[in-house]
Amino acid sequence: MIAKQNAKMVGFLLVFSTFFYSFYIAQYLVSEFYMNSNPTMYVDNDYDGIQCDNIPIQPIPNIMHQIYAFKDPELQEEHRLKREKWIKMHPNFTHKLWSADDVLKLIKTEYPFLYRNYMSYHRWIQRSDVARYIVLYHYGGWYVDLDVTCLKSIDSLSALSYKSNQRVVLHETFPAGPSNDFIGVTPRHPFIRSLLNHLPTSNKWFVFPHAQVMLSTGPTFVWGRLLNYKCQNEVSVLKKDEYNKYFQINHDGSWHSWDESVISFFVKWWKSGHKK
Repeated sequence: MIAKQNAKMVGFLLVFSTFFYSFYIAQYLVSEFYMNSNPTMYVDNDYDGIQCDNIPIQPIPNIMHQIYAFKDPELQEEHRLKREKWIKMHPNFTHKLWSADDVLKLIKTEYPFLYRNYMSYHRWIQRSDVARYIVLYHYGGWYVDLDVTCLKSIDSLSALSYKSNQRVVLHETFPAGPSNDFIGVTPRHPFIRSLLNHLPTSNKWFVFPHAQVMLSTGPTFVWGRLLNYKCQNEVSVLKKDEYNKYFQINHDGSWHSWDESVISFFVKWWKSGHKK
């Protein structure tokens, strides 16, 4: 009898916990992506709010950041060749190749309050996502994934963003929002600042591995922060026909899990049903 009562209690607690947690996650997603009611937070304690007109007007620095050694300890030959092309096409840039150890040293010395959250991520791609935000916030410049192929110098893109007073450059990705494989931004920018300070809030369990990455640190996370960002007119999100002039996306999906195949199936099904 006691064992039966205990089993019922355990079952009740499991059902209640599942319902409660589902509601908790749903509330976060609605506030972030629909209501846009999650306020922008700040890394700097003395920064008490965004004044869009007061953000310094300056060009994005000619610094190109790339990151390796999160998945593989050595730079792959394919990535080395693509990196060499970016360097060749941008001789007027400073090119910085960050290792995982380099990023960890920067966090420990300059952003120790992010260390615990950074080390809590179970997947290397999450730490790689956060690494790019940290180096961009600290130095500004352009971040480019190693598997992105350069087609043309981005000098004209940089000049256009400065002329248009757009201090953040992203590009769109399917099905919605910006990607985080190519980012241009000025140093200490409040948009990147909002990404960094929102990381503890987004560091939740989203059940499925792909969703876990996308919503905690990846492109969907960036999209949510953009939706909640006050100064929308200073962010440029390039459309495919615009960014295809400068670079080509060649992602190998090295971090994808089993659930990504399921998502891809439904995305392809949706696209096939909406072709004109």
